[in-house]
Amino acid sequence: TDDAGRLSIEWEKVARVRSPNLYEVEVASGVRHFGSLGSTDTDAVMVVRSARPETLRITDVVAIAPLSAGFVQRLTAYLDVGFTLAKANQATTFNVDGQVDYRGPAIGAAFNYSSYAQGQEGTPTTTRGTIRQSLSWFLPERWTAGGLVQAEWNDELNLDHRFTLGGAGGRVLAQSNRMELVAYAGLVGTREQYSSPSAAASTSATNLEGLLGANWSAFHFDSPKLDFSTTLSLYPSISD
Repeated sequence: TDDAGRLSIEWEKVARVRSPNLYEVEVASGVRHFGSLGSTDTDAVMVVRSARPETLRITDVVAIAPLSAGFVQRLTAYLDVGFTLAKANQATTFNVDGQVDYRGPAIGAAFNYSSYAQGQEGTPTTTRGTIRQSLSWFLPERWTAGGLVQAEWNDELNLDHRFTLGGAGGRVLAQSNRMELVAYAGLVGTREQYSSPSAAASTSATNLEGLLGANWSAFHFDSPKLDFSTTLSLYPSISD
């Protein structure tokens, strides 16, 4: 709200939900419904108003995502800029982090940029950074597909550049108002080039790697409060 800010209310204690705006409502079975939100005379029940209205129990709903009508309204973004100066040794650091997210009914996208530069009197400035563009497709039966394009550089590692292109598919294996378990697999190709400070030569390599992973999240609103997430990722090398 404008005056009180963001409020937190335990979902299972919500009696009724109403909104004229468009939302994606997902239930524990993985089925997604699209429409505005209405209520009935019965508590703990909500109606997703669309061409075919659906009546859902509030406790069965595990996720709600707003879907604004226009493209610009579906974007969320942030920008973080930092600068530090140490006068004693004339050391400076400068960092920029930003992200733009898009969320539609069937597709999502995220653009990330991160860079860091550090300089000191008498020593050369070192930089590192990452630019990433990812796409996600939300498929039926809890399936999701995604693609990734990424560029990196890092002076401290003598990494001139690394380009990454990959794709993956995943599925939500279990989902409730208490936990979520996701598994995914895919392929990632990289092209990287390193410079050698001791010789006027550089090394480059092209690699193909697999991707196997899982993410488990657990959360609880009331005491004891819990917001826990862990991810395991394996990258088996295919080309080497």
